[in-house]
Amino acid sequence: MLPYVEDISQSLVDLLQTETVPLEHRKLQSAPSDAPDTTRARNSDQNEETNLTLDSNLSLTNPKSASLCRAALHFLSILITASTKLVYEETTINPKFFPRDVFHRLSITVDYISSTDEDNVVRVMARESKEHLEQLQRAVFGL
Repeated sequence: MLPYVEDISQSLVDLLQTETVPLEHRKLQSAPSDAPDTTRARNSDQNEETNLTLDSNLSLTNPKSASLCRAALHFLSILITASTKLVYEETTINPKFFPRDVFHRLSITVDYISSTDEDNVVRVMARESKEHLEQLQRAVFGL
């Protein structure tokens, strides 16, 4: 697992950066407007669709589903926790298997998601991932 940790974490960050939906986006969609009734009906259908999750509707057409971000954050958190455990338990490995720029990118992305994502569960999971990342940084760099 160790040789692939950096690549997997970079891929998860790319996925999270692509799939996150900022809070402002939802506010812009729900703002009242002087649009005709047909547009309002179409917007209400879209809002109903955004409230559905991939688990409850497998034919969901909204590509930015919160389920995908939740899964990516869960996997990232498990990856970081396992890496921290390896650093503390294994004496034969080089603890600097994560370069500082990877830590920096992970930290910025998870911090951004924890403060701006529209899904409350995603924000909480991002905060937990940030805490796990800080533990890993202390283990690797002694910070």
